[in-house]
Formats: sequence, structure tokens, C-alpha cells
Amino acid sequence: MTTSEKANNFLVKVNEYSILSRLGSGSFGTVFLVENSDTKEKYAMKCMAMKNPKTLTMKRVKRESSISPHGSCRKEIAILKRLNHPNVVKLFECITDDSAQSIYLILNYVTGGAIMIIDDSVPIDPLVGPKFISPITKSICGEAIIFKYTHQIVSALEYVHNQGIAHRDIKPDNILIDLHGNLQIVDFGVSTLHDARNSSCADTVGTYHFWAPEMILLDDEEDDIIFDPFIADVWAVGIVVHILKYGILPFYGELPTDIFQAIRTCEPAKPKNDLTRLSPNFQSFLTNILIKDPKQRPSFSILHQCPWFEENNAGIINSDTIELNNDDIMKAFSSSTIRMQDTIAQISVSNKLKKWKEVASQKVKENTETLIKAEGEKLSRRRESYLSKTGSLTNQDYSISTSIKEKNKNNELQHNACTTCTLS
Repeated sequence: MTTSEKANNFLVKVNEYSILSRLGSGSFGTVFLVENSDTKEKYAMKCMAMKNPKTLTMKRVKRESSISPHGSCRKEIAILKRLNHPNVVKLFECITDDSAQSIYLILNYVTGGAIMIIDDSVPIDPLVGPKFISPITKSICGEAIIFKYTHQIVSALEYVHNQGIAHRDIKPDNILIDLHGNLQIVDFGVSTLHDARNSSCADTVGTYHFWAPEMILLDDEEDDIIFDPFIADVWAVGIVVHILKYGILPFYGELPTDIFQAIRTCEPAKPKNDLTRLSPNFQSFLTNILIKDPKQRPSFSILHQCPWFEENNAGIINSDTIELNNDDIMKAFSSSTIRMQDTIAQISVSNKLKKWKEVASQKVKENTETLIKAEGEKLSRRRESYLSKTGSLTNQDYSISTSIKEKNKNNELQHNACTTCTLS
């Protein structure tokens, strides 16, 4: 049992976590930067349903514990406990009071903030809205960086979807970046759990600018809204990628009705006098991910197989991300038609043969050089002796010079024979 501490009516500590600063607000709470007073490690602490407690008695619920997903707070906890992916925020623990007046989620802290932020130095354009820039480069992103980010986002959300979870609030504020360019999907406050029998939604949540067309009814439409939240997530990622490339929202309006009209009927907006040339595969990716018809819009698993991903995938594979142990090697060979023992023997023979050829080649070279030097010195002595007597060369001296060339030729044939031999 522990308590929280307050100073000047502000929360300053929860258990061993000291509050350092306020990071921002999420769907259902406020997020603070905190430090563990024991380990000095920094975390993000999300506070939900805070009701200005004076002194709260706390009990800790470990990550491994079973928490009933009742209400938005407990639903988010249940979802976070299910997820384990390098590009998805990690829940370390949650702390709650006895009366459930407030819940604190201890999450990993991502140093760089949102993937794109609004550039406050530029006035808001009434036609396309605010200007977005990268917090790292202070500009829009090039295609190589966009692919790196998009690959991580698609991989993370494909994993999340495979767990039966639709995020439903994808936007730059909920995609955080560290100083090494690694992303984390955060804020599952409005996310929903689905099974194979029911993957539809009738309620609309999230941020208007990132709503998919199928989530919107115009004034003259009376049909009920029923849509697939997983395919709606794909649309939202398309909006994010558009912002990464152009630094503006593709669909903007000063009023919600203007935003909805643009999403349903307009093409994505681009900056004035934009001369940006996209690679054909990137252009195709942007077109497909922002298809207004949800039945034609690809899923994340299909996007993973698109040409833009195929042509760029090789460039993002790092050697330090591939780790093989003996068990991995044995499993790989066990499923192969080649026996591992035979393969190892072939590798061993190949390595020995390569080494033997190198040694033999060096020996032949050394012997040839020695022979040439000896024969040359011998010929030189005979030539000097003969010249001292007659002043000219004889046929015998010429035949000696020819014999050296023939010996060199024989040595060369011997060297070639070494390089083509095999080990028995």
C-alpha cells in the first residue's frame, strides 16, 4: 500500500514515480514524464479519470495480472497487455486507487515526441490548414525517410490488427519517434476489440481529419453508419503518409461539415506550386491507400506486398536485427532437402581447397621467382665471361636464354594445374 503526493494542489508523485513535466493529453487522460526515484529511469505516466484526490491509497496491478476490461480505462489496459511489438507502446504496470477514482499507466517514454508537429512559425492557410514539420529535421520528409516510417507503422498496425484490435485514432500525435528514427504507436484509449465474427463498428471516434469516407454521412444521406474499423485505420495511415510527404492535411475545413465534405468528395490537397516528383511506386502506394471505396482499399498485409515495399525492403534490413543460434540453423536445415552434415562437409572442403590453392599458388610464385633469379645470374656470369673473350653472343648462349623461358612456361602450367585440382 502506498500513497500519492501533492504540492500546491498538483500531483507530484505516485508511488516511486516523481512527476517531472506534462507531456500532453490523450483520448481519456493526461500524460506526464515521470522518473523512477529508485532506478532514475524515465517513463510516461498516463493519468485517467483523475478527480483531484487529496491522498489516495494505492494498490499496484502488475502487467501480468488479469484486469477485467470494464470501461475505457480498463479496456485500454486489457489491450496494452495483449500487445508486444517494438513499434507499439509498452505497458510496464498500472497503479489504481481502491475506489477506482484514478488509474495511472506506466508506459515507456519516447524521447522525440510526435512524428510530425505543427509549425507555429507559419500562419495557418485557410485552404489547406496548418503546416506540419518533422520535430527532428524541422522540414517535411524525403521518400526514403517516409518509407522507413511507413514500414514501421504498417508493421505495427498489421500486428495490432492480427490481435483483433482496431486502433481507431491514428494521427501524428499518436505516432511517437525517438532520436534514432524508431516509431511507437500510442494511445489505445478509443481502440476496440473484435473477433472474426464481428469486425464492424457503428460508432465514430477519433479525429475528424483522419476519418475514412465510410465513417461520414452527408446531410442528404439517411443510411446507418456501419464500417470496418480495420480498413478505416488504413485510410488514417494514408493521411499520415500524405502529411509526411507534403506537410499539410489532404482534407481540411474550418468546420466539421467542411472537413466531411472534402473527405467524401475531394481529391487530396497539395501545397501551392508543388513540383514534387514521386517515384511511380510511391505514387501508386499513396493512391491505393487513400481509395475512398473501403471495398477497394487494401489491408496492411496486402500493402506489405506492394511494389513500393518490395523495392525498398532490402534497404531497411540491418544485420544486427538478424540473430541465428544453433537451434535456428538446425531447424532451417531440417526442412531442407540437403543434409546438414553434407553441407558442412562441402563448406569445409571448399574452405580447405581455397586455402590450399592460395598456398600452392604462392609456393609456385616463389619458386618461379627464385629459378628466374638463379638462371639470370648464371646467364649473366657466362655472358660476361664470354664477352670478355669474344665480344659477342653464341648460339649456345641463346639456347640458355630460351631454356629459361621454357622453364617459366612449365612453372605456369604447374600453377594452373594447382588451381584446378580437387581434394580426395
